[in-house]
Amino acid sequence: MAALTKRSQTIVIGVAGPSTVTEVRGIPVTTTQVTIAESLTGGPPVEAVEVSQVGSDQVSAPELAGLMKEGATYLLFLATEKSDGQQRTLVTGGDGIYERQGNRYVYSGGPGSSLPALLSLENLKTQIELGVKR
Repeated sequence: MAALTKRSQTIVIGVAGPSTVTEVRGIPVTTTQVTIAESLTGGPPVEAVEVSQVGSDQVSAPELAGLMKEGATYLLFLATEKSDGQQRTLVTGGDGIYERQGNRYVYSGGPGSSLPALLSLENLKTQIELGVKR
């Protein structure tokens, strides 16, 4: 978790809105509008961000993270990348995504990750604070 947090430019809680699918070098990329409910790290808060994920509802692979579902709330570890001359916001490492279920967040990234399957927001905030103090 510490490595994921360090690699992320921002960590947010957001609600997924509508998505669009485009192709980048022949690969489907789903871009989802995310309304930011809370910014945990990463500078000045923004109201919304477009988050790109590899795959689509028509094309997926077992090694990919699950695509965001409209209306669901997510804990997102985000980074930016420049590709084909465009700046994109991506889920860090492809697996920095947790979906809120009740009062906890359930891992929604790709398989084989060493990240925890469940997170509580309180524990994550404590880990972030400890990391900042080091």
